[in-house]
Amino acid sequence: MMFWMILPILFIFFFLRDPAERSVAQHSGAGHDSLPKNEEARIFRLAQKRGAVLTVSDVIVELELGAEEAERLLDRMTDGLRVRMEMGSSGLARYVFTELLRTTDRENNEDVNNNLPM
Repeated sequence: MMFWMILPILFIFFFLRDPAERSVAQHSGAGHDSLPKNEEARIFRLAQKRGAVLTVSDVIVELELGAEEAERLLDRMTDGLRVRMEMGSSGLARYVFTELLRTTDRENNEDVNNNLPM
């Protein structure tokens, strides 16, 4: 009996959503607020390779995604703590991975400290 009461809710949830959201949710096995873990990890690795700053175009080329999907992934990762979005002087959105900046700075400082004469 309970199944028949829940069925219309499940129908609305799964079939009447935006198709793009549905594909991300199906791919990740979760709701539309979460990212597939492998996509998130690939974006962080790309940011690490690119000096902790990415554009939508960087993600399009590396992950072979469409522009809307790449922008949606980056926007979902933007939390103001680990990832923040900045507008460049040209009006181009840049996504800055702040924890990776700190890691790069920390590694540079360690290299400098290791090369100091004693």
